[in-house]
Amino acid sequence: MILMRSTLVLSKYLGGLGNRLILHIHVMAFAMEHGFSLVNLTLHRDARLFEGLWANSWCRYPSPAFGLPLHAAVRGARGMVEALARIGEKDPGSIPGLLVRTLGDGEFQSMEDPGFVAACREHRWINLQGWLFRANACVLRHRDAIRNFLRFRRSLHPRLSSLLDESRSQGKTRFCLHVRQGDFRHWEGGRHFIPPEDYAEAACRIARTETGRNFEFWVCSDEPVDLAPFPTGTRTAPNRTLAE
Repeated sequence: MILMRSTLVLSKYLGGLGNRLILHIHVMAFAMEHGFSLVNLTLHRDARLFEGLWANSWCRYPSPAFGLPLHAAVRGARGMVEALARIGEKDPGSIPGLLVRTLGDGEFQSMEDPGFVAACREHRWINLQGWLFRANACVLRHRDAIRNFLRFRRSLHPRLSSLLDESRSQGKTRFCLHVRQGDFRHWEGGRHFIPPEDYAEAACRIARTETGRNFEFWVCSDEPVDLAPFPTGTRTAPNRTLAE
């Protein structure tokens, strides 16, 4: 029986930041529920954006009492952890205390399954390889703590915050459109891709029909978007950074 706290490890890059955050949220909720730790080696590049991660070199939960933003120094550890995971997957038990759980494409693992919980408690390190590890009930129970841990650092983008405060003080209703482009053009044959022109048409229709509302439209995208077809006054983030 392993007496030390079990630690869940995420080391495999899976999609963009949004996908990695979804996985992080489920594993973090599971860790909170059962008193485990979490180390996520896939969030270092974007850790500076989040209140609970920016001074947390290993992107840990629970976060260290006295952390430092040394993410660049820690990044090299991910390759070593991935190498150990491959050994542990190929030859289970060859590395004492390590459990590697791997999911294939589309394969699902409920972390709330009692057998999964028991397996985690019996190991010091649990490396999770795959995207569909889910703990839906745990997420609901711990959602407020998760939101607090992963809230954006407001101090990073004072100009954007100022613009949002300005529109709020003027009684405007902000209508934000996330125009996903990039990989959506090709993923699953592009069936999820919606052209920016369709967003513009919908925004104009809203502006025409909701004449009693003081709307302010905002557009964010992973690629430049022509704002000319959108309602007059439509804005985009001033610096077009990921956090914005």
